Amino acid sequence: MSKIIIPCNYQITDLRFSANGKYLASSAVNDYSVRVWNATTGRIHKMLIGHRNSVRCVAFSPDSINLASGSDDTTINVWDIERNKCVKTLNALRGMGHGSVLRLAYSPDVSTILGIDFRR
Repeated sequence: MSKIIIPCNYQITDLRFSANGKYLASSAVNDYSVRVWNATTGRIHKMLIGHRNSVRCVAFSPDSINLASGSDDTTINVWDIERNKCVKTLNALRGMGHGSVLRLAYSPDVSTILGIDFRR
C-alpha cells in the first residue's frame, strides 16, 4: 500500500478514487472547485471550475470517464475528465425547497446518478 499526500490550503469536503486507479478527485468549499489528481504522482491532473458555491461531493463513473460533482448551488455537474469540460448540469433539486447536494453515486451501468441533499 502506498500513500499520497495532498498539500492544500483549502477545506476538502470529499475524496474519491477512480475505478481504474489513475485518478483521485477532491471537492472543496473555499474556491468552488474540483481537483483531479494523478493517483501515482500526487500532482494535479485537472482543475474543474463551474459551480457557483461550495462543492460538497464527487463521484467517478464506473468506467472512470466522467466525474460528477455536487454543490451547495443545488446542481450536479458531470465532467469529461480528459476534455476538462462540464458535459451536463443537472438541476433536479432546484425549486423543490432543497439545498446542498451532499452525496453522489453512479449506477453500475452509468445510466443514473443518485444525489442526496439536505433540506433547509
